[in-house]
Amino acid sequence: MNITNLIVAALRVLRILLFLVGITIPLVGFYFNWQGGGKLESKGKRIALPAIGVTPLEWGRYVLKYRALFNDEFGFRKGLIRLHAITRFKLFGIASNDKVLLGKQGWFYMGKYFDSIEYARHQRPFSEHELQSWKHILERRRDALRKRGIHYIFAVAPNKESIYPEYLPGWYTRVTRQSRLDQLLQYMREHSDVKIIDLRTPLLAAKKSTPLFYKTDSHWNAYGACAGCESIITAVREIFPNVPVHSIDQFVVSRKRNAYHGDLLHLSGLGDFIAEDDILVNPSVPRRADSAQLADHDYSGKLPCFATECDAPKLPRVVVFRDSFFMALQPILSEYFRRAVYIWQNDFDERVIQREPCDIVIQEIVERTLIWPPAMDTFGEG
Repeated sequence: MNITNLIVAALRVLRILLFLVGITIPLVGFYFNWQGGGKLESKGKRIALPAIGVTPLEWGRYVLKYRALFNDEFGFRKGLIRLHAITRFKLFGIASNDKVLLGKQGWFYMGKYFDSIEYARHQRPFSEHELQSWKHILERRRDALRKRGIHYIFAVAPNKESIYPEYLPGWYTRVTRQSRLDQLLQYMREHSDVKIIDLRTPLLAAKKSTPLFYKTDSHWNAYGACAGCESIITAVREIFPNVPVHSIDQFVVSRKRNAYHGDLLHLSGLGDFIAEDDILVNPSVPRRADSAQLADHDYSGKLPCFATECDAPKLPRVVVFRDSFFMALQPILSEYFRRAVYIWQNDFDERVIQREPCDIVIQEIVERTLIWPPAMDTFGEG
């Protein structure tokens, strides 16, 4: 056997060995739960495998469960996902997940996720019927609360692209001039007197001084939340003049260098590959609000709910129905109410109104959720 044949045979053996190693490593990694890759978006708890069983049906269930678990958690899966994401990001400037959109100068936006692109490009304007539905449900909630002596404020937190459109990709154009929020505000001004707060206004006014949104996250930072709080407190003061004036100048702004990794990084598979400054705000005087007990711990099922209290008996009490955007706003807003209860849900849970005495209800949703129909609860019916 000549040297050429030996080389060919050796290469064949090497290829077989590499193949065997390639299929064995994921199995070994799966057995020992070796993932690698740092922090990525979690899918929750590991799937629990059923007993193997003895009947064909039990065997079939075991195989299906095992296949689902292996596909999600085979060895070094996170490391491979991270490597793929970093390669696409560094070499081609694109995200490995179409749920994430890469903009200019390192800005990340939501892509094909929760219909965010359709909303941001104004591709699906409201129909007349949809606007009437929003008017009906907002007025129904307002009127039902009014009968109980409770005031109602509806606030819309802005999408990131509404405040920072300049960093969107060049191809990202808008189909029509008005967004759904623009349509809703105009319609409600012309046909209703429900109090709606457009939080885009204070943020657009404040964006020149300090970043209001994280580059790598879909949410505003604490400074953006502090700017948005100004409009909410201004509206509250129109009803309760004894509430203190809110000014962003009352807060000390600081940066924590390279301490933040946004949700869009994890969603795109980049994990903590990129770090940006965290923006922190603290009042110039000591905080008064402390955590407090809820009247009922089952308000919102599995979603977070909690309460705060201040030793300020002349201030009003508030119940807030909110989404994830309000997390940064909660420690700021709590300072202006003697009791504040926060419920993470877009509809109204009547149990909260019945069991938590309050003077005002604030409902907050993020702008992109206007792409969906309003949450149809039964509050105010009957």
